[in-house]
Amino acid sequence: MRTWSGNSCLAVLLTTLSGIAGADEAVKGGFGIQLGEQISRDDPRIKGDEESSPDAGLRLSFEPDHPFGALEHYHVRVTPEGRKIYRVTAEGSFQSSAACQGELAALQEALEERYGVTNENIVDSVLSSATGMEVIRFGRPPQRIVAACIGFMGSHDLTLSYIDDDLEKRAKAERARMGEGEYGGEGL
Repeated sequence: MRTWSGNSCLAVLLTTLSGIAGADEAVKGGFGIQLGEQISRDDPRIKGDEESSPDAGLRLSFEPDHPFGALEHYHVRVTPEGRKIYRVTAEGSFQSSAACQGELAALQEALEERYGVTNENIVDSVLSSATGMEVIRFGRPPQRIVAACIGFMGSHDLTLSYIDDDLEKRAKAERARMGEGEYGGEGL
């Protein structure tokens, strides 16, 4: 019979909590869109619904060739200056928490087939306990995947995001440098 030493148990625990559980494939993007890819409004995949915000940059909607389950709304976020994709997001709405959680479980299974086991950490556990909102993660920064069911009463939304943390920081820095138009600081 094998016995576990304190160091062995600690190593397993730290590996699990830090999200170091390895992925079989690196996160590069989703739904046919690559993180870091340069994209313009004229790209045939882009379907309109443009939106801009002070902290997130430009958002462009697209229709994937292969949508997933009940996820209905797809968009990318791009850096203001270089138009590089730093986030690919898919969203779907559900009438109940159970329906949202069921779709999240199917999504987790599909992602585990491609990327290996999820990355769990203590933040996710505390968040899940405090809010009842389950969060799943794959990959490691700077490229990672985060999915969660969000909602308390009525509508529950499932959000899946492929994220490039380095490019997201660049987008925020570019937006801050721009400092013009409705998001400038001159009126504060």
